[in-house]
Parts: sequence; C-alpha cells; structure tokens
Amino acid sequence: MKKVLTTLLLSLVVPGLALAAFDDVQLSTGTTFVMSVGGNNLEFTITSGNVESATVNDGSVTLLLATGGSGVLITSPNKSTFNYGFSASIASEFTCNSGSSVLSLGGNGTITVTPTGTACVASSGGGGGGSGGGGSSDSTTPSTPAPEPVPTPTPAPEPAPVAAPAPVASVAQIVAPLVAQPSPIAQLVSPVFNKDLRVGSKGDDVKRFQQLLAQDKDVYPEGLATGYYGNLTRNAIRKFQLKYGVIKKATDSGNGNFGPKTRAKFKEVFGSAPTSSPVPPGIPVVATTPAATKSQSEQLQDLLKTLQDLQAKLKAR
Repeated sequence: MKKVLTTLLLSLVVPGLALAAFDDVQLSTGTTFVMSVGGNNLEFTITSGNVESATVNDGSVTLLLATGGSGVLITSPNKSTFNYGFSASIASEFTCNSGSSVLSLGGNGTITVTPTGTACVASSGGGGGGSGGGGSSDSTTPSTPAPEPVPTPTPAPEPAPVAAPAPVASVAQIVAPLVAQPSPIAQLVSPVFNKDLRVGSKGDDVKRFQQLLAQDKDVYPEGLATGYYGNLTRNAIRKFQLKYGVIKKATDSGNGNFGPKTRAKFKEVFGSAPTSSPVPPGIPVVATTPAATKSQSEQLQDLLKTLQDLQAKLKAR
C-alpha cells in the first residue's frame, strides 16, 4: 500500500532521510516539489516517466529514474552549480539563467546530485553556466544569428479544366479510399508552428517539436521532450537542417534556430504520409508516373483515359 504524499513531503527537508523506498511511492509526470538539500532549496519537476525513489543525504540527493526513461528538471533559485557523476544511461544538461540555474536529467538508472552553493554566472544572452566542477554540464553561450528570411510562397499554376464523362462520379467513389491520409505522427503531434524559437525558449511548442525530432534517432538520439530549448535541442535542430537542406554548412546563418525555413520543412517532413486502402476486386490498379517525368497535362490525360476504360468495363458487366 502506497504512503500518502503529504506524509512523504514532511521528510523532504531532513538530511539523511530517504524520500521513498523503491516501489513505495512513485513521482510521475507533472509532479513538482521543493526540498532542502545542503542548505539549498531545490525545485524538482518530473517532466516524463516516473522517479522511483529520492534519497536526501548530507548535502546531496540520489534519484532513481524508472526503467524505460524518465525526465527531471532540478531548479535552483539561488543559481547554484551542481556536481553529479557521469552515467552512460542518463543524459544531463546544465543551464544558467538570469534568475535561476536548471539541471535537466533524462534516462534511467541512479544518479547523485550535489549542489555546490556556488552561484553560476549567466551570460549576456541568457544561456548556460558552469557546472561547479562535476558531471557533464553545458556551458556554451548561444550566439545571436541573423534572422532567417521569410520565403515568399509561389502559387502553383491551376490546371486547365478537363471535361469528364457523366459516370465519373461513380468511379470517384471507388478510387476515393486511395487518397493520402495523415501520418500517425501528424495525428498525435501537430507539425504546424507559428513563431520562431531558439535557445532559452520554453513551453508547449518546444515540447512538440522535441517529440517530433525524437522520431529520428539520427537527428535527436537523446529524445528528451522537456519543453526547454537547450543546447541538446539546438544540436538536434542543426542536424535536421543539414539533413533536409535548410542550411548547407553547420556554420550557416540560422543554424540551430527554429526559424521560418525550418518550421516550413518540419510541416513538410512530419505533416503527412500517404497510406493506401485495398482496391476492390475487378478494379484495375493504375500505375502512377512521377511528376518529374510527366507534365500535369500528360498526367490528366492518362487519368482521363483510365476513367474512360473503367467506365467501359462497368458498362460491359
């Protein structure tokens, strides 16, 4: 039987007392609590998965992240740096902001975090700070690249109207199931974004594009969806831009930023994928020719001929 969480929180500020034994209390996604560790009041936010246990030692806290992957944000309002051991199964990222410092952890296994009590120094751009001598912190200060130019859409030419035979409506009802449907990714997470984002941004938009990036392990192998745009996310965006030709080199203007060109490419890549339905017995399967080898006029003529042949077969029955 699980303990009541309010009883659990009474022990959070007492050094040397375990927050919870394994399988006694699970802190799940969306949980936020504050506890004192070595004289530092730290805010813990569970961003994904579960934390099986947290043990407050003399000046440190040991977290057990659940098997299958969990995400935790540790926020220090006095901007303390942290020491934390390296773990191959847990990714970490440290950021120093103007009003707080944040340590992001993701993965599974056990990790011990020790606040040093030494305040980090935020850069003028509001980026990362030092780790205080331990762990795999991130201290890169983001540059401010020139904004990406907004592309001017070129309207596609409208095809000339083609007269269709009278029975076309019934034929269209048969081939309608072959129309492309939204991909599973687009049904779960919308790929449409309406504003630019960069290192330091937070919110649901950031979490959404992190979830989309996580579908491609070559681009974003860490797969963390924390809602915070840190250096891991910037590196993943840069890999996406290089993979899909948004930029040619890693040093090009706009690299690592989620600007108009990148947002448009996200919508193209993650927006939809064609799916097909079985063709009814007796209906011929039409082989399509890539648009690169046939003009729109030729494709329309081929479609018209196919519809006419199908109409003749239906009449012959």
